[in-house]
Amino acid sequence: GYTIDEIAVLLAKNGVCSEDDFYHAVRFGDYSDYDFVKAIPTKETDPQYADRVYALEGYLFPDTYEFYTGSSGETVVRKFLDNFKTRINSTYRARIADKGYTIDQVVILASIVQGESARGEWSKVARVLKNRLDNPQKFPKLECDATQSYVKYLRRDKLDTPVNEAAYDTYVRKGLPVGPICNP
Repeated sequence: GYTIDEIAVLLAKNGVCSEDDFYHAVRFGDYSDYDFVKAIPTKETDPQYADRVYALEGYLFPDTYEFYTGSSGETVVRKFLDNFKTRINSTYRARIADKGYTIDQVVILASIVQGESARGEWSKVARVLKNRLDNPQKFPKLECDATQSYVKYLRRDKLDTPVNEAAYDTYVRKGLPVGPICNP
């Protein structure tokens, strides 16, 4: 459930790669050989996603990893993405599609569930959020504190563009935010 910012610090602390190399790989690396990365909405494919901070937030699958010290940021990112690809297999993809969602929507929702709940309460929080999403007239906004926290704690010194906090703030925005708020 770490954010990209938290992962960058952890990797650098353990000598895997520098924070700057990791951020560069996350922001500018070409991972279009992963179909799920190609499917992530961008400002070019859908203008409502113009304010997404990190395209890969949510896709760096949390797990126990072994890395060589002094690895490149791209090698590290690819290891995370390879694990995501393995874990979100054809069975999960079919279930996601059958429910009428995209992988990105499920990752966004899962990240909010992760951010909003303790380990044992994930299903309860997910049910509440799904109920709100299914009833937009009654619940136009998800109203999740974790989405506000995400933008509050972003390391803006690592970004070269301003952050549109409203794009993530589910007290302001209707429906899902423009991107995940952690890597669930």
